[in-house]
Amino acid sequence: MQWAFYPYNAFFNARSGINVSYTTWHFSLSTFAFLNFFAHFYFDHRLEQHPYNTGLVLPDFLRNFLPGSRVRVEQLAPAQGDSEVQALWEGCLMHLERDRHFHGSAYFKEADAALKELFRREELGKTVPRTWLAAHLLVELMLDRVLMKQAPTLLDAFYHSLRNTSPTATTRFLEDAQLDAGTFLQRFERFNTVAYLYHYPDDGAMTYSLMRIYMQAKVTPEWTVAQQEAVRNLLPEAEALVTERISLL
Repeated sequence: MQWAFYPYNAFFNARSGINVSYTTWHFSLSTFAFLNFFAHFYFDHRLEQHPYNTGLVLPDFLRNFLPGSRVRVEQLAPAQGDSEVQALWEGCLMHLERDRHFHGSAYFKEADAALKELFRREELGKTVPRTWLAAHLLVELMLDRVLMKQAPTLLDAFYHSLRNTSPTATTRFLEDAQLDAGTFLQRFERFNTVAYLYHYPDDGAMTYSLMRIYMQAKVTPEWTVAQQEAVRNLLPEAEALVTERISLL
């Protein structure tokens, strides 16, 4: 699918069979930060263990769905005998361990340096500010894209696990942490309905995602067509640079 460089075109989500308007798509982009959700599942998921697999991305979901929450999941103590809540918590702990490994890895350091050099060479900074931020973000976004292409059926399994995790168990986990379960579950359901990770392989969609992060962080207002084109034109080479370094993880 080719995306226009303006965000008002509706699109059809073929995976979910839902017509998604710009309003719905804009809601998802303005609510969710764009991190390497899929990579956590790719490296650490367990077959058909849905609460654990949801826990693998739960710390990032908490930051996105409940902004301002300051819970430290590693300090929670799930009730003994509640296997689903325990599995969610264990997935969270694995997420934190994977993050520590990822940000200290040779992959992250080399991919980040390679993307910064690409943006310097192509003078992206003349069009888009803080290219160091774009490089940092694309190290994570592109990792998800590359892994999706290497194992496309795993993205179906990712959403399958999310959709088959008991809302009741999730509510118990959140209420134990004194968090707003109602708001979380509403946004969690929207995340699963929109299923925007299926659009990561599209350069136009990834450009728009990156722009939304810049806007959410108040770095820039909505990008001009020229700014979007400048970023989009560099994404194929950025993807190649990331792909070359995947083995360093």
